[in-house]
Amino acid sequence: MYLKEFKIQLLENSRISDKVRDKIIHLKQEYWDYPYESHLKWMEENIREDEYHLIITDSMDEVIAYLNIVNVSLTLNNSGEEVMGVGNVCVKKSYSGQGIGRLLMGISNYYINSFGKRGILLCKQPLINFYEKCGWMKYEGEVFLKDKKYDGAVMFTEYLNTPKISIEREF
Repeated sequence: MYLKEFKIQLLENSRISDKVRDKIIHLKQEYWDYPYESHLKWMEENIREDEYHLIITDSMDEVIAYLNIVNVSLTLNNSGEEVMGVGNVCVKKSYSGQGIGRLLMGISNYYINSFGKRGILLCKQPLINFYEKCGWMKYEGEVFLKDKKYDGAVMFTEYLNTPKISIEREF
């Protein structure tokens, strides 16, 4: 299925409708096999009112691509920095391979830049190449997520040369 018409929206969490939230959850279920209620609870507990959902919808108003953008506090060399965290990146499987994921990430890069902050995302090793193609750089230092050692990949929108970072929340 090819996308002929689409709409891009950056929606503040406080303004998202139940209908759009339902569509986001159904898309996320294509990748993360959790019950609807678990996805809903995660969103309620982890996406604050002033944080964002970035969606791409097709001509039938179905959500075909999604990610969230949230505020994240990092500790770098004993000093704090506020960054924008990108999470839950997904594209409807029937649209896979058409460049929609790269489009979504390009739009997120634009918004992160407009906020004047560095971007961060956590990903699995097989996705590093995709995110590098989207302009992100792999962090090579030691990472702690909520005070526990994190072994997954961490990517940034800018090169980060520090031996250790600590991330205060999941996203």
